[in-house]
Amino acid sequence: MADLRNVVLISHSGVGKTTLAESMSFDAGASKRRGSVGEGNTTSDFDDEEIARHFSISASLLRLKTSGKVLNLIDTPGTLDFSGEVVGGVYAADAAIALVSAVAGVETGTVRCWDIASTRGLPRALFINRMDRENANFNKAVETCQTAFGKTCVPVQLPIGAHTSFKGLVDLIANKAYVYAADGSDKCEVTEIPAELADGAAQAREKLIDAVAAADDALIEKYLDQGTLSAAELHGGLAKAFLGGAIHPIFVGAAELGIGSRPLLDAIADYFPAPGQVPPPRALAGDEEKALPEGTLAALIFKTTVDPFAGKLSLARVFRGTLSGEAFNVNRGKNERCSNLFNVHGSSQESITELTEGDIGAIAKLELALTGDTLAKSGAPRFAPLPLPHPLMKRSVFPASKGDEDKMSTGLSRLQEEDPTLHSTRNDQTKEMILAGLGDQHLQVAVARLQKKYGVNVELKIPRIAYLETITRKAEGHGRHKKQTGGRGQFGDCQIEFWPLERGKGVVFEDAIVGGVIPNKFIPAVEKGLNEAYANGYLCGCPIVDVHAKLYYGSYHSVDSSEMAFKVAASLAFKDAMTKAAPVVLEPIMRVEVFVPDEFMGDIAGDISSKRGKILGMEPRGKLQVVRALVPEGELSNYSTELRSMTGGQGTYSLEFNGYEQAPGEIQQRIVEEHKREKE
Repeated sequence: MADLRNVVLISHSGVGKTTLAESMSFDAGASKRRGSVGEGNTTSDFDDEEIARHFSISASLLRLKTSGKVLNLIDTPGTLDFSGEVVGGVYAADAAIALVSAVAGVETGTVRCWDIASTRGLPRALFINRMDRENANFNKAVETCQTAFGKTCVPVQLPIGAHTSFKGLVDLIANKAYVYAADGSDKCEVTEIPAELADGAAQAREKLIDAVAAADDALIEKYLDQGTLSAAELHGGLAKAFLGGAIHPIFVGAAELGIGSRPLLDAIADYFPAPGQVPPPRALAGDEEKALPEGTLAALIFKTTVDPFAGKLSLARVFRGTLSGEAFNVNRGKNERCSNLFNVHGSSQESITELTEGDIGAIAKLELALTGDTLAKSGAPRFAPLPLPHPLMKRSVFPASKGDEDKMSTGLSRLQEEDPTLHSTRNDQTKEMILAGLGDQHLQVAVARLQKKYGVNVELKIPRIAYLETITRKAEGHGRHKKQTGGRGQFGDCQIEFWPLERGKGVVFEDAIVGGVIPNKFIPAVEKGLNEAYANGYLCGCPIVDVHAKLYYGSYHSVDSSEMAFKVAASLAFKDAMTKAAPVVLEPIMRVEVFVPDEFMGDIAGDISSKRGKILGMEPRGKLQVVRALVPEGELSNYSTELRSMTGGQGTYSLEFNGYEQAPGEIQQRIVEEHKREKE
C-alpha cells in the first residue's frame, strides 16, 4: 500500500480539472499526447455526452505510474448538476486537490466540493491554475483560498511570471525553480531561483516553515533553537501537517501549457498519504457505527456504469483485504461473482486477477451491486450511505411515441442504476411520471442517454404541483340519497359534522351513531364514501386533508338501503358541508438554502421575495453568504436555471420539503380556475 496514491480532483466547473488530469497523464507517460477538452479527445472525458458538451459529466479513473508510485487519479465533474459524481470520487480517495482559477479565485462550486472532502476527512491541497490567462493574479487567488478555507492554506510553490510571461514555478521545499521552454516543447530546466524572485521566495519559504513547525511540537522546538528546518525536516513535517489537516498546500501552474503538472506528480508521490493513513469511511452494523475488521475484505462501490450491450461496470475502492473470485454484497444480502476485474485508465481496461487493499479498479457484470454498496464477508459491517445530494429540479416525463411506456420505464431504471441522484417516480395524485435530478443539464443529459442507449425519445414538461385542500371552519352536512325506479330502490341518509385539524393530522372518521339509526353494517360505507370524496377534492380536484368527520345521525330503509346508497349519501353530506366550511387550497412549501457571493445578496433576497418566499436568515460562510428561506414549490420549477443566470454560475442551493401552507387568495383563485378549464 505504501506505493499507492488515491487522489481526487475537485472544483467549480471550467477551472481545468480534466486538462490537469490530461497533463498529469502525459507527464507520467500514460498518454502519448495531451488531449483537449475542446477537441473532445481527453482520456478522462470519453462519454459521448461529455465530448459533445465539452465538460465532464461522470467521474473517471486514470491509473498513472510516477516516481515509483501508482497513482489512481479520479477526475470529477465541476458542474453542480453532476455533484453526485464528486461524492463517489471523494469517498474512494485518500486526498483531494481543489483547483482554483488564478483569475476568478475560489468559486462557489469549489466551496461545496471542499465541504464534501472535509466531511469525508480527506487531506486537501489546492492547485491555482490558469496562471497563463489574462488578469491572472496568484496573490489574490491565495487570498480567496485563505478567506474561504482558512490561513492553513499555505503556498508550497510560487509562480514565475503571469499571463503571457508565465514560464514556471518556484518550489519552496526544494528551494529551486522550474523554468519551462517558451516553445511549448515541455522541456523544463531546474535552476536556482531567479534573483528578482529570491526575496519573495525566501519570505514565502519562511512562512511555510513557520506553518509546518507550528503543527509539530518536536519541530517547533528545533525551529526555535535553530531558526530554520532542514529540507528533510520540512518535507517530513509537511507530510504530517498535510495528513492532519494543519496545512493545505497550494500548488501553481497552467495545465493547458503543461506547466506545474510534473512537480505536482512529484509532490503526490513524495508526501501525499498512502492508503491506510487516512481512516476509511464510516461503517455500520445495523444503525451503530462499527470499525472495519483488519485484513477482512471491505470494498466500496463508488460508481456504476451500465451499457445496454456490455452490461454493468462497477468502480470499487478496496479499503480492507483483497477482492477476487466472490464477495458478499452486504447491502443486498447475497453473494456476487467478482471474477472480471480490471485496472482502469479512462475508457481502457486491463484484466487483473485481484484488487488488493488500498487499490481502486473495476468489476464487470455484478448482478446486484449499486453505487454505495459494500462488498465484504457475510456478517461484516457495511459502509454508511454516501451523502448524495437531493434532487433540485422535477419534470414530468413521457414518451414521444405512444406505446413506448415500457421502454421508457426500463431505460429510466437503468439510468438510475448508474446515477443514484436521478429519481423517477409516479405521482399518483397528478398521474404523472416524475423525473427528478440536480438541475436542467442533469435532466437533459438523462433524456439524451435514454435516446442513445435505450432507443426511446421522451419529452419533459413542468409537472403539476401536488396541491391539497382542507377546511377552515366547522360545518355540518346532510346527505340524503333516495332513488326509486321500480323494484328495489336506493336509500341512504346521513348527517355529518366536519371540523379542521392541525396540519399533518390527516383525516379522522368518528362513528357517533346511537340507537341504531344507521345500522353498523353501513357505517364503513359512509367512511368509504367520505374517503372517495376527499380524494377528489372540492375546489381543485386535490385531496382533502386534516379533517375530522363525525357521523352523528341518519336514517335507513330496511329494504332499499345498501352500502352504495350510503356511500353516495356520505359524498352528498361532504359537498353540503363544503359550502359552509370555507375550504382552502394548501400549497407545498420548500426549505431553500442559497449559497452565493456577497455581491449577489440583494438580487437573491429580492428574487425570493418576488416568489412569495419568507427569508428565515442570512449568515456568512467564508466569502459566501447563505440565505435560508421558505418558498412555495410552485415558484421554484426553474430555479436552477434562474439562479445560474442571476449569479453567472456562482450560486448553488439545496432544497427539501418543509410542509404545506394555505395558498393566498389570488393564488387559490388561479388554481381553481385552471382546474375548471381542465375539466371543460
